[in-house]
This record gives sequence, structure tokens and C-alpha cells, in this order.
Amino acid sequence: NVPRKQKQFRNFTANSLKLRGRDADAVDAMWNHLSKLKEEEMAKKKKTEQEAKEAVAKKKEEKDASDNDGEGDKETRDVASEHTENKKQSSTRATSDGSSGKEGPTEPEFRTIEAKKLNKTMKKVFKKVPRNRMKMKELRRKVMTKMKLKQSAEKELRKAIAGQIDANPKKFKLDGKFVLMLK
Repeated sequence: NVPRKQKQFRNFTANSLKLRGRDADAVDAMWNHLSKLKEEEMAKKKKTEQEAKEAVAKKKEEKDASDNDGEGDKETRDVASEHTENKKQSSTRATSDGSSGKEGPTEPEFRTIEAKKLNKTMKKVFKKVPRNRMKMKELRRKVMTKMKLKQSAEKELRKAIAGQIDANPKKFKLDGKFVLMLK
């Protein structure tokens, strides 16, 4: 837990190693040495980042060169423009509803919980419970642990479970706070 600024480093070193007075030159030498090491490390990091960018650019150029008539490049531009238009439309829909536009999870996060996998996991959880009945909160927590989801996916999981219950009225029934699995 060494300070990164010079003034704090000098105080820390002088107090920790009891270097005062004439030994202050040793503290300055330590700071100079550490600052050189830090600069060298930053230079290496920048160099590797630059090399990685160049490698990506080179692969992209090779891929573009392998397309004979260039139609693939045009298609990727079209797909990219459609994607940005869809984003713009969804953001304008959210803001036109009177909301702030920061609606929580975006489209890719909803794809992480697959309906079939969730349905299967819910069935497994219910089979371990007597009378196939449990509270929604308990079901959500057990499904989260079974599917090894992060805590940040809880809202998404809540919506997905509600969607499964609504989509499968022959399998699941919501009774107040309780969820029942029908046979």
C-alpha cells in the first residue's frame, strides 16, 4: 500500500524507514527509481496496445481483401447501419413514453437467460420441493444459484420467470406470492 504521489511517498518512506535529515537523498533516489520503472511499464503497455490494434486492423484488411467483389463489405455496413437505427428507435421509444431513457437492461442482457433452460431449471427446483409450491422470491433465488447467475441479473430473471409463468399456464400458476407447478 505504497503512495503513488511524490509528496506522500516521501513522507511514507521517511516515517516507515526512519530516514530523516541527511538520508533524504536516499528517499529521492527511491522515488526516481520507482518513477522510471512506472514509465517503462506504461511504455510497454502502450506498445502492446498499439500492436494489438495493428493486428486487428491487419486482419480486417485481409478479410476485406479476400472478398472478391466487395459485396460482403457493403452487407456489413448495411447490418451495422440497421443496428444503429434500431438502437435509435428503441431509445426514442423509451424517451417518448416519458421515462428517462435509462430503462435498465438492454437487449443483449435479455438473451442471456434462455427460455428452455429456465423452464427446465424451474422444473428441477420444483421437484425438490414438497407439494410443488414455493414463494416467488425463493424460486428466483434457487434458480439463480442453479443457473449460476450473478446478482446483477436478478431483475432480468424476475421478468423471465414471470414470462415463463404467463407463457405456460398449464405448467405454472401464480397464486399471490406463491408459484405452483401443475402436473
